[in-house]
Amino acid sequence: MGPHIRTCAVIHKAGRYTTLVSLSGWCGGVVLCPVATRTIHDVLGDLPRADWPGVELTVHVRVDATTAEDLDCVGWDIVRLTTAAVGKARQPHGDGARMWMGSQGSTVPSTQRAA
Repeated sequence: MGPHIRTCAVIHKAGRYTTLVSLSGWCGGVVLCPVATRTIHDVLGDLPRADWPGVELTVHVRVDATTAEDLDCVGWDIVRLTTAAVGKARQPHGDGARMWMGSQGSTVPSTQRAA
C-alpha cells in the first residue's frame, strides 16, 4: 500500500453507528466511504448529527486503496461547517480573544470589527 495523502471528505449521511463520506482523492469522490460515527463525533464534538451532512473535513488516506477498508483513514480535521451548523458548533472559551465574527467568506477577528 502507498503512503497516506491528505484529502477532502464531505459528510453525506450520518447514522447512529456509521457515517458515509465522499473522499475527493479516492475514486473522484463518487464512492461513499463508511466511517464509524464515533470517529466523526470526536472531531465535531456536540454538533447534532442532523447538521453533519455537508460538513467538510480533511483526512489522511491511502488513495491507492481498492476498497474502503484499505483506505486507513487517520487524522481527521474540520475544514468548514455548513451554514446551519456554524451557530451550533462549540463556542470558544475564555476571554473572547479567539472569537470570530462574520460570514464564512469574510471572517475577521471581533477585535478588528468596525464600530
